[in-house]
Parts: sequence; structure tokens; C-alpha cells
Amino acid sequence: MAASKQLTGILEIQQYQKARENNVWEVDYPILIEGEMHGQSLKIVTHPHEKSPVWSIVLIWPPALSRLDYTFDKHPNPLPIRGEFHPPFVDAPHMHSWQQNKRFMTSRKTTEPIPIAVPTPPMNNFDDYLRWFCDESNILLPHNHRIQLLDRPELF
Repeated sequence: MAASKQLTGILEIQQYQKARENNVWEVDYPILIEGEMHGQSLKIVTHPHEKSPVWSIVLIWPPALSRLDYTFDKHPNPLPIRGEFHPPFVDAPHMHSWQQNKRFMTSRKTTEPIPIAVPTPPMNNFDDYLRWFCDESNILLPHNHRIQLLDRPELF
């Protein structure tokens, strides 16, 4: 996780693909580590049919190691163990970080959720959240990237 990472395909607008779930769209950006691809990616997942914006940024190692969720739904957290500090629930944009959840990673199946979430700092837009997530994940993100959320009108 500490290695510096780069995303590929970010200087062009990538097409979102319909996911297996209904009304969910996603796009993947492969990750280079020391100039090589090893199956890691950054995934943007969006739910464009929701009344208010709902989306996630996911670091896939695989499995998913960390995830930022832009939602205001109430998310309960498991009880903390000794030395852990996290709120009992979050109801704002939040981060499921590898650092907070690494105790769950050794026994976790790829489809299980990352349980512990903490609120993100307040930000203004998707690009701010993306830059913050990449910073937290040690992913280099140039200013001229073309990563963007799927526009709602494109679906209709």
C-alpha cells in the first residue's frame, strides 16, 4: 500500500459500463506500481438514478481495500476494539480505509463489505474527493486528468 501508484487511461474520458446491479454504472482505471500492472485498479461506481448523488471511489487490490462513499445514508460501524477510535455510525460522506479495516482483511472474502467507516473532511465536489482519496492511497493524480462522474442525462 505504501508504494507510489499511477493511474492509466486518465487523460481521456472513459466510458462507464453498466454493472451487474440494477441502475449502477462503473468505470475502472488500471493502476501502475513501479511501471507495471499487477491487477490493481481504481473504480468509480455511481448510482445515477438516485434522487441525490450517490457514488463511490474504490481501490481494488483485489479485493477492495478502501472505499470512499458519497452518501448521506446512515452507516453503522462495528464496536471498536482496544486502540481503535471510530464513531458508532456515520451519516455523511465517509471513508472505509485500509488502515482502519486491516484487521478484517486476512479473513475477508472478496464480496464482503469493508465494515469501518469514518467521515471525510468536508469538500466541494467530486474532484476534491477524488484528489483526497488518491492522496490517502498514495496515488499520483495529475491536474489534467479526465476522470469524471457519469452525467445523469447520458442515461436517458
